[in-house]
Amino acid sequence: MARKKDSSLAKATRWNNNYWIRDREPDKICVHHMAGKNTGVGCGNYFKHAGVSSNYGIGYKGDICQYVEEKYGAYAQGTKYWNKRCISIECANDGKAGYHVSKATIDACIELVADICQRHGWEKVTFTGDTKGRLIMHKYVANTTCPGPYLSTKFEYIAREVNKILDVSIFLPERGYFKLGDKSPQVKKLKAWLKKEGYFKGRNMNGTYSKAMVKAVKRFEKAHKLEQDGEWGKKCNAVYNEVR
Repeated sequence: MARKKDSSLAKATRWNNNYWIRDREPDKICVHHMAGKNTGVGCGNYFKHAGVSSNYGIGYKGDICQYVEEKYGAYAQGTKYWNKRCISIECANDGKAGYHVSKATIDACIELVADICQRHGWEKVTFTGDTKGRLIMHKYVANTTCPGPYLSTKFEYIAREVNKILDVSIFLPERGYFKLGDKSPQVKKLKAWLKKEGYFKGRNMNGTYSKAMVKAVKRFEKAHKLEQDGEWGKKCNAVYNEVR
């Protein structure tokens, strides 16, 4: 399967060998709760010796730790089938009745889900209240109350906030960059932004990567001290995500 770079949002790791080798691309993000107040690293230390795992964990202050690479299916969902389909995220809570989750943890979860979607080329995250959506709860696939009563009420909000991020994200093609002659709705989105910022001088606002688009990208690259090849790739995207 194609290797997707793991999230740079994880500032710590606690590598865990409890995982399945994926025989398919993941297509779900499953959010869990830790059922306690913990840090991302603390949860990882526990998982390492408990025979379970997750791809990521988010502490009660919003710290993100990675335990299992995304190319593997963590022992998190309860069955091999769902472990192989899901990228899993554990979220800390206060450990009290209702399992309240902090704003910092929820905000970090939104950022992490958006980052996963961007890297896997998922242009929208859906939450449908069952296993049909991209974003699912642990209790949809296992006999559990996880992710707890409080976090369960936040999934529509999480999906909505993630989509706000994805709506302005530029998704690159499989080769990793757009070039002259490409046609894509993403090019149309990018062209509109470059027009608004004064880089694109052409009139045709369709989704074709035209000669005028090459010139616009070169202007953008020059303004941000990048190599001026007129192709929109990962370096351009990184700058775009900082300045937009």
